[in-house]
Amino acid sequence: MKNINNNYESKSKTDWYEIRKKHWESKEATLKSVLGGWEETHLPDIKCSNELINGLILTNQLNPEYALDCGAGIGRVTNNVLINFFNNIDMFEKNEKFVEKCKEMFKNIPKIKNIYLSSLEQFDFKHKYDLIWIQWCLENLEDEDLIPFLKKCKDNLCENGKIIVKENYYFFDNSEDNNDKNLHYINYEYSKEDFSKQRLDSFYINLFINMGFKIINHFINPNWPNKIMPLIVYVLEKN
Repeated sequence: MKNINNNYESKSKTDWYEIRKKHWESKEATLKSVLGGWEETHLPDIKCSNELINGLILTNQLNPEYALDCGAGIGRVTNNVLINFFNNIDMFEKNEKFVEKCKEMFKNIPKIKNIYLSSLEQFDFKHKYDLIWIQWCLENLEDEDLIPFLKKCKDNLCENGKIIVKENYYFFDNSEDNNDKNLHYINYEYSKEDFSKQRLDSFYINLFINMGFKIINHFINPNWPNKIMPLIVYVLEKN
């Protein structure tokens, strides 16, 4: 589970983006690095993702034509999930080292159309997509950038398009040994490991609904290691 610390109020949005940028620049382009050392989460995550997309396609809820992998890292989701279903895939990632890894991995795969070097808050959409995949990404956006990014995603969905979001299922520790008596006034805390912003499930639900999304599925990733913060899945479409 990620270590959480909320004693960072003095830092600005620019500070946070720079801190995260430096954190990921220090990491190698490996599966272990992009999973924060928790390699045992890879298989249950991939299994859940494949089953989810397959089910949406089989029930005619998703067109397997064009997908976008946001914050793609080293292409883990694209290589193990999206490529199994979609005819065309774009990816973007803010870490140049990871982007070069993706370009090498996918250089001879025609399904991969574009690999962009960009952060979430700066990404400029050039296509419309049937699926926009956002995993462990919203936690790296500050609050004021969440709505603009999600609005761009919404505006660039094809008809019947879906957004799949996967984020850590964060909840407050209300145990007696927790000395922070102000926790109930906030809906997030910062991770000491990767400086991501861990938010409550209720925060994301309210955000998606207020932005005009319909949440058509919402569940915790099954078969997840018990010692690790659960992973929650949201399937969104335009309301």
